[in-house]
Order: sequence, then C-alpha cells, then structure tokens
Amino acid sequence: RELMRRAGTAAAALISSRFSGHLKRVCILCGPGNNGGDGLVVAAELQKLGIPVSVVVAAAKRYSDDFVHYFQ
Repeated sequence: RELMRRAGTAAAALISSRFSGHLKRVCILCGPGNNGGDGLVVAAELQKLGIPVSVVVAAAKRYSDDFVHYFQ
C-alpha cells in the first residue's frame, strides 16, 4: 500500500505540474485490481490540489484488497 500511495502521489504531482492551468476536470478510469487502486490514490491527491476529479470504477465480482483500502 505504501508503494501504491507513493506512485499515486507522484503521478498526481506530475499531472498537476505538466497541465497546470489547463485542467478543468480529470476523469480517472479504474479497474478492480491494484492499478485501479493507484488510480484512486491519484484521484484523491488531485482533489487535495483543488482539481475536480471524476472516477469511473469498472464493475467486477472481486476487487483487490488494496483497491478496497483506497476506495473507502
């Protein structure tokens, strides 16, 4: 989870710095696995930076434990 948090935080910082002033809203598509968990971290970090975010989560029968941790 720590690695996922670090990766998501770094991705959000990169997105924010690269597109500073050009973002009106970001839409993040998340699958049910750990990459989806990364997406949830990115979304949370972008929101902390004041960037509006929409998250679309793919329906699945099971989600990874780390995904569930960051979904809450």
